[in-house]
Amino acid sequence: MPISVQTSGGWQPVTNVFYNIAGTWHNVINAWLNVSGTWRRIFGQPLTVTVSSTTAFGQYTGGGAGTATTYAVTASAVGGAGGYSYLWQYVSGDSSTSVNSGSSATTTWSRSATEPAGPFTSNWVCQVTDSAGNIGYSPNVGVTTLFT
Repeated sequence: MPISVQTSGGWQPVTNVFYNIAGTWHNVINAWLNVSGTWRRIFGQPLTVTVSSTTAFGQYTGGGAGTATTYAVTASAVGGAGGYSYLWQYVSGDSSTSVNSGSSATTTWSRSATEPAGPFTSNWVCQVTDSAGNIGYSPNVGVTTLFT
């Protein structure tokens, strides 16, 4: 629900609002309007999600059967309404790889097998939901485990 102001050039959308504190101008990140009891964002930064790495690798070298655990990847959200929740979701590939902290911003993945085996690859995304119900997705994270 965008808002507009009428100028000499006609109606123009409002994309930014600033406020002044002690002579310093600050950008309002989000603006909300209550419509019939429902808060709606009328403008602001969209919810975007990035990841610390688009790959995660884990290797097991202990002999026989074991579990390979990857290094950690962190999803970071900006914009939206704040109050983020995280959900790592399987996209494709090896379905025996499991996420270890599926509702945290930072997670690792694990896969059990008997060496030698692999590489086992799968793709994951992090779905981030803000307090207003806006949803954003991270880029794919390619997860690989190897047993040597």
